[in-house]
Amino acid sequence: MVLLDSAFLIETFLKSNGIHEVEETDGIFWRPGLIPQVVRDMKLLENQLPFFILEDLYNFMMQPKSLSESFRAMTFAFFDVKPRVSIPDIKHFVDLFRTCSMPQTLRDPRKIQIGKGTIFRACVTELQEAGVRFEKIDKNSSSLLDIEFDNGILKIPQLKLHDDTESFFRNLVAYEHCHCWWDSYIIDYIALLEILINTPKDLETLVDKEIIVNRLGNSEEATDVFKSLFKLLKQVNIVSSNFYYSSLCDQLEDFYKTPWHRYVVVPWHRYVAMLKHKYSGHPWAVKITVISIFIAIVYLVLSFIQAITGVISVSHSGSSHG
Repeated sequence: MVLLDSAFLIETFLKSNGIHEVEETDGIFWRPGLIPQVVRDMKLLENQLPFFILEDLYNFMMQPKSLSESFRAMTFAFFDVKPRVSIPDIKHFVDLFRTCSMPQTLRDPRKIQIGKGTIFRACVTELQEAGVRFEKIDKNSSSLLDIEFDNGILKIPQLKLHDDTESFFRNLVAYEHCHCWWDSYIIDYIALLEILINTPKDLETLVDKEIIVNRLGNSEEATDVFKSLFKLLKQVNIVSSNFYYSSLCDQLEDFYKTPWHRYVVVPWHRYVAMLKHKYSGHPWAVKITVISIFIAIVYLVLSFIQAITGVISVSHSGSSHG
């Protein structure tokens, strides 16, 4: 059975990469919609074959002179994955997908993450009310898991929801839960999304910011995907001391609890947004208005300082005469 499945996978890769010709009698490539279904089956954890078996069998079947591409290269091309680093050992396809999704900075599994002991929880709406802004990161320049908080802006790589998104993450979570529970990244990523997305409004905000691209058809289907993924977290144990995003949550908590952001920064951004909407056809008007407000604020501050200085000088003058 393993030999039969391996031969099927190798032949599929060869035809997909144009190395072998697709015959008119082919029952897969000439049937619309069947290849995506085959790819989904290849990604299921229960269908995994050891990668070294596939690689060795491919090298054995193909004559050395006809090896125009390595099996690894064909695998990367077939699944459209681009590893950012060299992968010395690939256990199977699911392991490959996890490795390709890893963040640029990895935790040291020998060390416990330094955090506050508990995971700070605030959804997108609550963070916005505290002055946090959300910004999309181009996924081509970073991993999906490379989320960062900088100068009041939570930068999140774009996540595209497809028909197989739920199945993709479900398999990665199951794999990490069974084999990498002490060094989980996908599970921690889903856990962070569960914190951020607490209501449909939170999801709508991330869609408006293009952080999440919904290609499922409607918002209800997208909501169902996240609900299903979040249920998986009940089956795993998230250790706060080893949570990959503990430092990020600590930064958000410090920002969230600073009154300056809530009562000064937020109203200011809302006012600027209102100006941009009102003068959308005249960007110069927005700049002039903002500059005028800034000058007025500086003038008021200087006037206040001047008044305080005057009071102090009068007070010193009165005390010297006395």
